[in-house]
Amino acid sequence: MPECLNSNPIELLFVQDKVYLMPRVIMQLIFYIPELVNSPVKRATTAAFIGVLIEKVSMDMGYEAVLADVSYSIKVFENVGLKCKFKGYNDKIHTFVLKFMSVLAHSAEHGLTDSEEYLITNSIEKVKKDYNNYNVEID
Repeated sequence: MPECLNSNPIELLFVQDKVYLMPRVIMQLIFYIPELVNSPVKRATTAAFIGVLIEKVSMDMGYEAVLADVSYSIKVFENVGLKCKFKGYNDKIHTFVLKFMSVLAHSAEHGLTDSEEYLITNSIEKVKKDYNNYNVEID
């Protein structure tokens, strides 16, 4: 079981790897933006945005994340915003989170290039399928 090192205001969990004796970390960033989910249209738009962001992050650094044994997820968090969750080895996670945040900031400032606009179409199609096959995800 992970040991909770600090829970105010950031929860920091620590687990010692028994095979390689490398500490693992779980980091959660919660962005409190209630406007993202306060109507069905905004919730659907946010779901499409999350899909585009996941694809863009995977394109930019997916292979490196697999090599470093880092995983991540992005979800709507309890009607208050977004939750980004990162798991991996302690010595690699900070590099991945910094790169993730730079991809997020670059996307927010510059949008998508012409060659990346297909990500929006793919994400919208996925959201439509998800809403047609309504499935409640529990984190």
